[in-house]
Amino acid sequence: MAGKAQTAFQLEKEVELVVKKIGGNVPEKSVKGDAMATKPDTWKTKIGALVDSGDGEVFLPSSYPCISRVHSNLREENPKAFTPSLISIGPLHQGNKELQAMEKHKSSYLRTFLHVTTLGFDDCFNLVRKWEADARRCYAETFEQKNGEFAKIILEDGCFVVVFILVYFNLFSIEGDHPDPDPHPLNGQKYWTWQVMMEMMLLENQLPFFVIDRLYWFVRCSNNFNAKSNTEWKDFPPTRELVSAFFKKVTDVNIPPNIPENLDHFVDLLRFLYNPKSKRKESTGNDCREIFSTPSASHLDVESMGNDCSEFFSTRSATHLHAAGVKFGRAKGSPMDIEFTKGVLKIHRLLIQEGTEIIFRNLLAFEQLHCPDESITAYLCFLDKLIDTPSDVDLLKEAGVIRSIGGSNEDVCKLFNNIWRNANLTSSAQFSPACEDLNAYCGTPWNKCMAPLKREYLSTPWKVMGITAGFSVLILTFIQAVCSILTAD
Repeated sequence: MAGKAQTAFQLEKEVELVVKKIGGNVPEKSVKGDAMATKPDTWKTKIGALVDSGDGEVFLPSSYPCISRVHSNLREENPKAFTPSLISIGPLHQGNKELQAMEKHKSSYLRTFLHVTTLGFDDCFNLVRKWEADARRCYAETFEQKNGEFAKIILEDGCFVVVFILVYFNLFSIEGDHPDPDPHPLNGQKYWTWQVMMEMMLLENQLPFFVIDRLYWFVRCSNNFNAKSNTEWKDFPPTRELVSAFFKKVTDVNIPPNIPENLDHFVDLLRFLYNPKSKRKESTGNDCREIFSTPSASHLDVESMGNDCSEFFSTRSATHLHAAGVKFGRAKGSPMDIEFTKGVLKIHRLLIQEGTEIIFRNLLAFEQLHCPDESITAYLCFLDKLIDTPSDVDLLKEAGVIRSIGGSNEDVCKLFNNIWRNANLTSSAQFSPACEDLNAYCGTPWNKCMAPLKREYLSTPWKVMGITAGFSVLILTFIQAVCSILTAD
């Protein structure tokens, strides 16, 4: 079921500009999609009518299931990278005693949602019950929750995510009396905010994207949605643009203008942000739940899992490439763009900070379990080949390719040497051409001979000037000698 697509909203480079363009009172327009009327006495009725009719902008996942537990082979290197330690989002970790302290905080965010939208809990609950069948199909596991318990989890966690993001950007002020003296206890505290952001990127901590989209839609269509800025709002960004701006704070990736509508969840969105060229799943409508019918089962061929990628990447380490005359530079475009032209290997700047390993491991797990290509896996394999020792990290830092916050060169090296272990890699059409050109360049006899000369004598302008002056003196001396011989004759 897909509704009318929203008008694309071109997000500016800086998140602050995004904040200036989101929010405000929705003008009264037609009833469909973004143009839903917002008269206080009619908008709740029209939301219900849209849900009943299937109209409005709702993009369901392209295939099912799209959310599952991470396979044991992939999580054994670092189980903590896949397991929430603060908050449970969605049903997979619901009931974990170690996460119960956050449940009361989620209830506070739910009350904010109800307060802003002026919907009662029963109104919201009944609306979410209409999506329950589609939401259940997104999960590989079959849940036993009955009597609306599953819908309650989806509603409470979804409202928490929506309100948390909006409060993070200061996008609305609460009009009237709020039932809680401290309605948003996790916002405004850097540690908790960061931790929640990181746990929203765990594959096992996901809600279907269409749930977040619909709940955000209810907020921005409410007559009580007021932004703190004085700017008059002409349009609201799609949910995917808002969430992309939210994750930009963690990933430092550029936000492309063509984000697809039928996203599975936040990890799927992150995968697209890192590599807009990655293949999207074809919409088949098939339910592949039987593939995940047992805890140890997945569509991975476990016996064939391994890390032999020499067929695709016989790439040398950065120090070896540098010794062969290769220079390094920063590429423009998406984070996974890799170019090799005229002896220069260009790689998009990679930000390494706390949480980078969590992001890459969950992207890798999602790709291995649910995606049609292996671009993330191939990218991590390439970095593993390129970064072999701390000296490689230092060389890439000098070239501006790597920016590391808070970690040593040894930490960065260890991260990429282990991160894709036990993953399956069978093809890499996206990176193979650049790697083939790189290896061919390094294997050319002329480049092998010239590399030491360039490195020792032509690496700086002063050395070039010295060599030039030396040759000039040598040539002049030779000319003088010849002239002396001719004069003597």
